Amino acid sequence: MVDFKIKSYHITLLENPLSDIVVYMVLSLSDFNDLKPYLFEPIPNMVLIDDVNWERDLSPWAEKKVFKGGNNFLGEADAFLSTISDLIVPKIEEILPKKEYKFAIAGYSLAGLFSLYVITKSNLFSYALSMSGSLWYPNFIKYLEKSPISQKTKAIYLSLGDTENKTNNLIMKSVLDNTIKARDIFIKKGIMTSFHMNNGGHFNEVSKRIADGINYLISF
Repeated sequence: MVDFKIKSYHITLLENPLSDIVVYMVLSLSDFNDLKPYLFEPIPNMVLIDDVNWERDLSPWAEKKVFKGGNNFLGEADAFLSTISDLIVPKIEEILPKKEYKFAIAGYSLAGLFSLYVITKSNLFSYALSMSGSLWYPNFIKYLEKSPISQKTKAIYLSLGDTENKTNNLIMKSVLDNTIKARDIFIKKGIMTSFHMNNGGHFNEVSKRIADGINYLISF
């Protein structure tokens, strides 16, 4: 395990020489340890990025808050992606043994939305995993419709809980329809896309849902 800081972010690299997969993910080490028992072998090399300001770093453009007690979205995903691509990735490449890897960007909730945004902005990743992604985000589906996806993208994994759209929040209740639309957009663009429905709401079995997405990649 290698720990280091870049800007305000805490990065943890969990190496596994038996795997040719590298997964970059906004996730704490303790949360990863919770999901680790669900993972297939060989567990990928994991790059965990913690101390992230979700409303600032993971939102593609500024939007007002969507629920009471929440924060406004500041729309600085491009800056966060630049930190990943310009600072974090080169540091990881210095540490990992030199060989051919499959690179994936993964995330849960708003980080899942960020994963899909990344493949419209960067050629770094061949796989994108969006578990219970916040695809209710205003105008994101319109953005996907008109935006090219990186030609390096080989596969996309989407998942959602079957009651996540059962809410009185008019914006957030669109999440199921929007996830289906996103799946159809990716398929139409010629990208292998898998969409899995889980039981329950947004906070049910989070560790297992994240592990299911990573397991899809391991089995790919």
